[in-house]
Amino acid sequence: MKRSIKLAAVAAAFLTMAPVATAVSTPITTYAATKAVKLTIIHNAYIFNKNGKKLNNMYYKKGAKVAVYGDAIKIKGKYYYSVGNAKYVKRANFATPVSANAFQLPAGYADALENYNDLQTDGSENKLIRISKQGVKDNVFHADNKADSKEKATAPTLTTAQMKELNKYALKLLNSARKQAKSTQIKTDYNIQSKFTDENDWDQTTYTFQVKNYPKTMTGMKRVIYNSLKKILFNGAYSDYHSYDRANMLLRHSNTRAGIWFSGNSKTAVLNWGVANLPSE
Repeated sequence: MKRSIKLAAVAAAFLTMAPVATAVSTPITTYAATKAVKLTIIHNAYIFNKNGKKLNNMYYKKGAKVAVYGDAIKIKGKYYYSVGNAKYVKRANFATPVSANAFQLPAGYADALENYNDLQTDGSENKLIRISKQGVKDNVFHADNKADSKEKATAPTLTTAQMKELNKYALKLLNSARKQAKSTQIKTDYNIQSKFTDENDWDQTTYTFQVKNYPKTMTGMKRVIYNSLKKILFNGAYSDYHSYDRANMLLRHSNTRAGIWFSGNSKTAVLNWGVANLPSE
């Protein structure tokens, strides 16, 4: 079986809230011993108490770096992060609620994806679209390695060592999502393209971007990989929430190897994702 599908790169835009009431400009202290993690606010974000009640119209401004403590907790059906002193902010208002090396599937996403692929009904599609939009909001790339930002790297001239590193990064992202979908973990093979043959059952999906937008560093390369997987899993591929077979391919395929490689011409570059049944090592 052979399948090749192209994805158009689409930039995600986030809605903003008009400033109201009182902005919080300094970190809130905490009595908890839990180590804080600083996350970025992507919307003006109101502050709530432990019962989910808004506190005197206080809010953090978009772009603020806020210390959060522990995992998100559920209050009246919505998830919040503690920002100290029994105060909470909705998780959806933070740009980086998950690691740069992992994807967080929204609650119910894996089941909704499976139901949609089985049923193909308007109801199952609408539910999947709604959950997918939360996935787009929750998963935002952020650089977590200063060395990557200094290392020169671009798709046409990647070294073998860089391709191996990028494949490890890509598979770490993919396997983090597969684990949540209760799918088996798969291994990477940076040279998987050469092993795509008729006797090795394989699937391929691609993510196309303009050569003028080629990343120049390893951080840039990882951003392309992260955003391409995000687009495949949550943003309905190139048809804007109306085509999810690529997501099902990467999350549900039981093949034993997966990898990425770059191709293209003088105008466009292509990031290829592939999975294949390869002989055991």
